[in-house]
Amino acid sequence: MFGIKIISEREYNELKANAKAFLFYHPGTVEQVESLSKDINSLRQQLNDQMKECRKLQQANEKLREFKRDTLEALANIDLGSFRLKVCVSKCDHCKHEPTDCRKYTFGSHTFCVITKQQPSKE
Repeated sequence: MFGIKIISEREYNELKANAKAFLFYHPGTVEQVESLSKDINSLRQQLNDQMKECRKLQQANEKLREFKRDTLEALANIDLGSFRLKVCVSKCDHCKHEPTDCRKYTFGSHTFCVITKQQPSKE
């Protein structure tokens, strides 16, 4: 809330005299306040710069996540002749049933199963 307090001229003069006396007895206080004010402004500017940098990094991170997601989807659709590539998130269904037919390869933190394609029966 904002308000205005009306005081008498005598009270105003007393407050003014007290302020002068305080500055007279504590001359270093004004210098400290000015120094702290400059420090606060400098810290505020540094914080703003760091926040801008953080936003830039977040945007770059989002773009990298999209690229990673698109790359993994593209890798899963690569035709390897008689094999197909599948991204393994955990133990995949194919590996549970036919472990001899599946080979796992790990690139970084991603595991891929190379699965032999089912050949159509020639009956």
